[in-house]
Amino acid sequence: MNVLGMGRFSRIEYLKNNTEHLHPSEFWCEVFKGEHLSVDYYKKQSSLIVRGIREPDSPLYKWSKWKKK
Repeated sequence: MNVLGMGRFSRIEYLKNNTEHLHPSEFWCEVFKGEHLSVDYYKKQSSLIVRGIREPDSPLYKWSKWKKK
């Protein structure tokens, strides 16, 4: 368990022709844009929805606050 954030050490990496320069255990995907929502479910129904707010110069895994939706 990564208690400091599941995206710790994450970064934006630009891929040109291949992924040979990445470590075999690294996960990569397209960059997602838009709101970051965290949803808690209870008995198959959403019980809490919060939006993560991040400062532009903060690491990708660090949120400055969470706001209830």
